[in-house]
Amino acid sequence: MRLLAGLALCAVTLSACAQAPTTPAASVHFSAQLKHIMRRMNTLIYERNLSELELDRERLERARELAAAATALAREAGAPDDSAAGADGAEQREFARFAHALATEAALLDELATAGRYGELAAQMQRVGDQCVACHRRFRVPPP
Repeated sequence: MRLLAGLALCAVTLSACAQAPTTPAASVHFSAQLKHIMRRMNTLIYERNLSELELDRERLERARELAAAATALAREAGAPDDSAAGADGAEQREFARFAHALATEAALLDELATAGRYGELAAQMQRVGDQCVACHRRFRVPPP
């Protein structure tokens, strides 16, 4: 109860501080940066935060989006490309194996997200990312 009363008092105090002074003499003391900080604090206090249910829905949607993007990337990367400069058959097959592994992990991520298995999403998203990193270590050319 004390915590709620303290938070309410803090919110009222900060909302009063977030408004720019109305008298010319007082406005001299408020820099643009200070006004910006006060407005930001006011927004943080009063902005609507997502509920846990909404956060879970958002996580599932992001996981499905990641799975779809990874699947599309794997499909495109696994397609033979005759224009791959300097890539021999062995490198193309290795690249296709990475693409297949990514597609497999992405499919599992989509499965978990579709089933609403929140507890397993983070670990599976990490496995998708690990597939990306493994391929990048092998094939990505460092920028000049």
